[in-house]
Amino acid sequence: MIGNINIGVDDYEKARKFYDAILLPLGYSVTQDADGLEYLLTAEPKAVDIYVTRPFDGRPASVGN
Repeated sequence: MIGNINIGVDDYEKARKFYDAILLPLGYSVTQDADGLEYLLTAEPKAVDIYVTRPFDGRPASVGN
């Protein structure tokens, strides 16, 4: 089972507007810190956690990183 999804982005402000519009109506909560955005669905323990961060390889966000 998939426990989390990591999504690489270059612009947190644009990403937050996009993912807030999709995930908050589904019941996810969001926190933001220096590492990125964290979306959790705490009411459903088996739900997938979603992390929106800079790509791990340090390169611009693209398919596969």
